[in-house]
Amino acid sequence: MDLENYQKMVLASTSSASTNQFRFEDVMDSGLVGVNAPLLITACIGMSSEAGEFCEVVLKNNADKFHMKRELGDILWYTVNGLSALGFSVKDVVQDDFDFGETFDRELIPSALSIVIDVGAFNEIVKKVLFQGKPLDSPLVVHLGVLLGQVILSISIASKVIGFSFQEVLEENERKILARYPNGFEISRSEVREGSDI
Repeated sequence: MDLENYQKMVLASTSSASTNQFRFEDVMDSGLVGVNAPLLITACIGMSSEAGEFCEVVLKNNADKFHMKRELGDILWYTVNGLSALGFSVKDVVQDDFDFGETFDRELIPSALSIVIDVGAFNEIVKKVLFQGKPLDSPLVVHLGVLLGQVILSISIASKVIGFSFQEVLEENERKILARYPNGFEISRSEVREGSDI
């Protein structure tokens, strides 16, 4: 099979919710009762892209600890959006403080991969719900919340590996977001940033 025929096969085997705007709108209207679907999609895309950016920084220049801290904060920001979309409080899925002691022995690359794996597990279920007809019942919502808790735990572990506390990552992300959006989200401030705003 050549790539052109492969592409035809891929499109023929893709769900109608993935290929048809009206079918997707039907899913949004009927299949996600009690869930903030746009915020859930935002969380999925955001966690994936930020986890990729974190891995890129780790692989290209793992000496840039500040940039890594910023990327971990961005993953956290989208993860909290995911919890909000599902109706959870952060306190529903994680404890206040993550303490792994002074001698935490973990490598950076496995820590980055843990984040990607946890985000991928969450996104896989959301994909099946949004595009493949999987029902979003209460046990599945709880499972999604648990997966987001695992993402937060993985962020905390990676924070410790690069030499920061989870609280430092949280505070840096808050500083960055409030400096970028002092009056709430604005498209212009999202598109045009200062050089140091990563």
